[in-house]
Amino acid sequence: MIRAFALALLAAIMFLPAALAADLPFNFTDSYRLVVPYETEALVPSEDGLAQACGTSSVIRACTVFYARRMDCRCLPDQNHWHIHARAQFIPHIVLSPTAALQHERMHIAEVRSAVTEHLIVLTSIDFASSVDCEDEGRAASEGFPSLMDEFQRRSNLKHHPVYVPQALETDRK
Repeated sequence: MIRAFALALLAAIMFLPAALAADLPFNFTDSYRLVVPYETEALVPSEDGLAQACGTSSVIRACTVFYARRMDCRCLPDQNHWHIHARAQFIPHIVLSPTAALQHERMHIAEVRSAVTEHLIVLTSIDFASSVDCEDEGRAASEGFPSLMDEFQRRSNLKHHPVYVPQALETDRK
């Protein structure tokens, strides 16, 4: 069970460079881009193995772990202001039991994807008076992106699983 999870994770890491290269380079002419090159799935047959793979002690049927969470920002002038141009990415890895609903986990992924897109739209619409202000905000946005992803995931889980959220995210591995 843990071995299956480890093999799935290794496969995801091995294919990451090729998947990302297919979508690169991002020339920053668009104000933002969200890249989700692929998703992976792993079937874990036992409740204990599933809980361990998902980083929780709660009894669950599935979870989605987001790997390769990253945002790159660059500032470019636009008339009298500076604007952030951003590229965000993540790779969802669905871990589920034989009885879990794959579509349910994909619904969570869609909600996280939508939240990241909305964040990118807001971030790239801000006018900055100087390149320094823009670069500072871009750096803060990039550094804070993993925590922001955690929050988007929490919101989706809270919306659909209000009873499980405090226990299910106790290690915050996502």
